Amino acid sequence: LEHKERFAAIARDAQRPWFGAVAQWIDAEIALGQSRLENARLCAQEMIRIALSHSHETLVANGYNLLSHVCQRQGDLKGAIEALQALARREQVARAESLRSRVAVIEWQMDLRRQERQLERLESDSRLFEKLAMEDALTGLANRRALHTHVKRCFPRIEDSSAACVALVDVDQFKQVNDRYSHQVGDEVLKIVGRLLCTNVREGDVAVRWAGDEFVLVLPATKLVQANEMRARFHDAVARYDWESVAPGLQMSLSIGIAEAHTGETFESTLERADAEMYANKRMQRTSLPGTS
Repeated sequence: LEHKERFAAIARDAQRPWFGAVAQWIDAEIALGQSRLENARLCAQEMIRIALSHSHETLVANGYNLLSHVCQRQGDLKGAIEALQALARREQVARAESLRSRVAVIEWQMDLRRQERQLERLESDSRLFEKLAMEDALTGLANRRALHTHVKRCFPRIEDSSAACVALVDVDQFKQVNDRYSHQVGDEVLKIVGRLLCTNVREGDVAVRWAGDEFVLVLPATKLVQANEMRARFHDAVARYDWESVAPGLQMSLSIGIAEAHTGETFESTLERADAEMYANKRMQRTSLPGTS
């Protein structure tokens, strides 16, 4: 009795309502030890009631096991079986709740993975859209929008110590190619020219499809003499290409104008001078080849 009173005081101080179920458990065990079976049964039932009211599953399970044992000692086999059945139902509910909880966790994890995959696809699509927005669809070269990005990076304002050149490339007699052979052949010519330009520039140079059959090359850290050497390589690459494989009788050439940027000059001003030189070269070719246009 002294131990029971001490436990009751601890339960009050700790403010744990389910301690009442433990107190009933102690009373039931004491009564059972003294063969006061009916008192033990009542205490076990009260223990279960308190534990259930506070959803203390461990005490509920111990209470049903204790009640089953007391009923068996009393010879009430039906009561003993009913207590165990109630315990089994309780355990089934607990397992079902646990299973539902695990299923919910798994579903949450799957949903999280789906969201991660969707985010990866969106990021991939975003990179693809960004690439497409900066790339010429036909030739795969940078487009005019991308050119502005490159210009800001390597051609903000030319200083004496950082020479740069701009080349404007025009495909000669391109309209006649479309008229005589077809636009499909014309598109193939532009793709080939784009590839030849890319394979004959250096790392850091930028090849851009400017418009129609015109291309722009941005050549940072390049003096005019170096740019002229590159121009010769472009002409040679086009002259040596097997244009007959594209269409019988097809021959192509380029007109290339180059301008070296002046100190403090803008990209647009340098491009205008390259454009002027390109048209001057084209007029010279027409003069030297009568009958062409």
